[in-house]
Amino acid sequence: MSIDHSMTLRLFVGLLCSVISTFASELYSTDFSDFPVGEDQLVGHDGWEGTNIGQGVHGIDAEAIAGIGQSAYLGAAPPSPGTEAVSVFRPLASPVTSEAVVEFQTVFGIAASTQGGEDIFTFTFYNADDDYLAAIQFDTTLLDYGIWQDDGSEAVHTGESFEMDVLYLLTVTIDLSANRWSADLDGLPIFTDADFTRSDVDKTLGSVAAEWILVDVNNPGDNWLLFDDWSLELVNASPPIPPFAISSIARLPTGETQITWEPVEGTATYRVQHSEDGILWRSDLPGADRIPGTDSETSMSFVDETVSNRSVRFYRVQRFE
Repeated sequence: MSIDHSMTLRLFVGLLCSVISTFASELYSTDFSDFPVGEDQLVGHDGWEGTNIGQGVHGIDAEAIAGIGQSAYLGAAPPSPGTEAVSVFRPLASPVTSEAVVEFQTVFGIAASTQGGEDIFTFTFYNADDDYLAAIQFDTTLLDYGIWQDDGSEAVHTGESFEMDVLYLLTVTIDLSANRWSADLDGLPIFTDADFTRSDVDKTLGSVAAEWILVDVNNPGDNWLLFDDWSLELVNASPPIPPFAISSIARLPTGETQITWEPVEGTATYRVQHSEDGILWRSDLPGADRIPGTDSETSMSFVDETVSNRSVRFYRVQRFE
């Protein structure tokens, strides 16, 4: 299968490096860099599951867009006749209980059909029993074009739209206890504090799926969904602890960049991420993932020895308990 790599990347222009320190309780994350490349190479790796296996309708692309590395895709090729929907998902090792607040993030873009019909791509949320909870739908059809919110009872147009062939950062925050959720694209709200689900099922979280809904099963489009930097985290999952402070960021005489921070007491680990635009954060700096902290350390640092072809590079440090 051949994929048209015509999707573009939205960039922010900056003059200075910035540093962000955050606390995270990670449930799952991947940038798909360790997956084998090719059709049908998503499902069956790192716990990913899905439908329509062996039909070339999902997989891993080596570099669909220059500079982002490997990413997952869904669509582009027709599934077996009569297929109404294609789904890929990654069940959580431990389902999230109804008392938690969860944040889901992914970078995604939708390539328009060049032949066949126009379809719908969704990010769908299921509970621990695989019951449907809710979804955010990206409708490419001319009739209902735009972003829709589905609470398990009905789908409602949010009043917001999106561009084809453009990358976005989707952030979804779900308060399972209050049964409320919010979502934004690139930091701009799609909807805020809305009902999460009206389905009469347990309000736990078991998986998030990327799904392709075929509007006309007899005329599927060759449109496709790219997704990358897929993550799920618990928000406020533990009592507040003192924040750790960034001490400095400096360019060394040898040209490398050194980031120094003050760790908190305890056995937390740290991860340094980088971005060329402040939107797409990557964790591929050598030696920058899961840096162990110790009680005796009063400061920690990491040296980025890689070379960027951009005039600016952003950094942030994450702490994991």
